[in-house]
Amino acid sequence: MRQSSWPLLLGTMLGAFMAIAGINATSAAVGLVQSQFAVTPQQLSLLVSVYVLAEIISMPLLPLLNKRWGHQTISVLAIAGFILASAICGLAGSYEVLLLGRLLQGACGGLLIPLVHLTIRAELQLAQHWLGMGLFSLFAGIAPLVGPLYTGLLGESQLSWLFWVNIPLGLLALVMIQSHAISPRAHQSPPIHLAGLLPFVLLILGLTGCVFLLEFGAEYGWWHSGFVRVLSAASLLLLALGLLSSLQTDTPWINFRVMREPGCALVMSASFIVGVVVYALIYVIPLYLVLLHQYSPQQIVTVVLMTAIPQLLFAPWLVSFHQKFNPFLLFFIGAMLAALSCLLLIQLTPWHEAGAFWSSQLLRAFAIPLLVIPLGVLSLRLGKAEDASDIAMLFNLLRTLGGAVGISAMVAMLQHFEAVSLMQNWAHWPKRVQPSSVSHYLEQHHGLIEAKVAMASYQSFSWLFLIISFMLMATGLVALLKRQ
Repeated sequence: MRQSSWPLLLGTMLGAFMAIAGINATSAAVGLVQSQFAVTPQQLSLLVSVYVLAEIISMPLLPLLNKRWGHQTISVLAIAGFILASAICGLAGSYEVLLLGRLLQGACGGLLIPLVHLTIRAELQLAQHWLGMGLFSLFAGIAPLVGPLYTGLLGESQLSWLFWVNIPLGLLALVMIQSHAISPRAHQSPPIHLAGLLPFVLLILGLTGCVFLLEFGAEYGWWHSGFVRVLSAASLLLLALGLLSSLQTDTPWINFRVMREPGCALVMSASFIVGVVVYALIYVIPLYLVLLHQYSPQQIVTVVLMTAIPQLLFAPWLVSFHQKFNPFLLFFIGAMLAALSCLLLIQLTPWHEAGAFWSSQLLRAFAIPLLVIPLGVLSLRLGKAEDASDIAMLFNLLRTLGGAVGISAMVAMLQHFEAVSLMQNWAHWPKRVQPSSVSHYLEQHHGLIEAKVAMASYQSFSWLFLIISFMLMATGLVALLKRQ
């Protein structure tokens, strides 16, 4: 890589860092949002959902925009847009304006994350891909902690400071990117073929429907709702039509033909699974601590740091010694370590608090770099140079979709397993209670009822961690077979 390319690469990574940190920024600042806008829990959730939805919708635009302007120009525009969106959030005087700002943040963030992969492939030599992905893993590993840590520092300050911090970071990223001379290739402006518009629109509509269902399906009662069934069928039909018409178009806006390459389907599928596992665990463990142990955001950060700090120390070591190992083998080891970390959590009890997470979190700290970095390097080796933007988009889109699917599926499964466990525990109770004595019966057995409900909750989390471990082991074994 040319020495002058370092500022460009680091500036792009800084932009992606802001985008990743922005996902859970408002989640960590629940108290600040509620005190300023007096919103409902559903409205709080929407601030995150609309961000993720905008990310997923904007990502497929990357190949088209890259062919038109080049990765450096898109980075500048996306970061400038993220700064503007952050200013809108900071100045928001109403919940609706804040929601609009979050929507624009997500749209720009959806471009910034895959742009890192595209820039690494364009600016680094093949031997330096490990270094590039290792650096990005450090940015991506720190980003989820920024929201809770910064919110804890803010205390009772104004919510706007949560967004103002993006402005100096974004300006620094712009200066770094602009210091790199734009390549002549970035000025090429091939024509936009309208024949690829219809498949693109069909895919976007299908994705929008799927993400909406994942985020809000629980509120409608899932399959008990006719609306959910109709929207599910319509979304899947739109996705199928969009995919088929895109494959039949000579000039598609999204080139799915790259999936035909040997190994590409495996890498993309593994990206989806990693998204499910990584995002779900980031969400589920804090959820467990909040629901069953009433942890504060500051206490949750201490648990998350059990994973973050060792992970940041291990990633550079992995990059230094990667030449001795096959990427598929490293991914297999990471999948097995992550599966073992989940198996350690399948016997949860009321005494399973922060200290009991040490062994599991430490294993996951070593597992995540082994999952993320080798898989990212493998994605950089797929396809031809002209397919780089399509591969970068698909790789990151599937990982983001995996995260959305993972979080939504985990919440639905928790509710299901909790109900099943409660019914099983309830089967040992007296079969008949006279209606006239129900209130007296409940009052008399209040403590026992609370204990059974709590035990059902612990059992639901245990089942969830068991399922995640099996997913990881299956994916790791497939990768090991591919290596052989």
